[in-house]
Amino acid sequence: MQNGNSTTLISIRRIGKTGLMHHLLSKLPHGWKGIYIDILETENLAQFLNLLATSIINSIPEKSSLGGIFWKFIKSLRPVISYDTLTGAPQASFELKPKDIESNLSSVLQFLEKQEFKTIVAIDEFQQILNYPEKNNDAWLRTRM
Repeated sequence: MQNGNSTTLISIRRIGKTGLMHHLLSKLPHGWKGIYIDILETENLAQFLNLLATSIINSIPEKSSLGGIFWKFIKSLRPVISYDTLTGAPQASFELKPKDIESNLSSVLQFLEKQEFKTIVAIDEFQQILNYPEKNNDAWLRTRM
C-alpha cells in the first residue's frame, strides 16, 4: 500500500478478509485516510458512485478542515444529500445521466488524489462490479485508482 500498488485478497468465504481490511484501515499511519465500501448490494456504476461518496462523507468529519472542503466539493457535483433515519449518518446520491457518472467518479477520485494525505480505498466484494451493465468497469476503475 505504501508504494501505491493495488492489492487483491482472495480466499474462501468467511475466512476474515473483511475483518482484515477493517483492521488495516484502523492501523493506518498519521497522514493516511481509509475509505471502506462494500459494493455487494450495488447494481451499477451510479450506485457505486453514491456508495463511494457516502463512505467518504462518513469517513471525514464535516467539521474538520478537510471535511468542509470535501463537502463543498461534493455539493458542487449537485448530489441529493439525505440522512439515514436510524443512524443520522449523511448519504449522498446523484441523479446523473449515464455519460456523467464516469466523469463524476473521476472527479471524486482526483479530489482524493490531490489531498495532502494518502488515501486507501478498500472495496469489499469487488467481483460485484462484473455484474454491472456498463462494460469494462473493473479495468476502468483499476486505471483510475
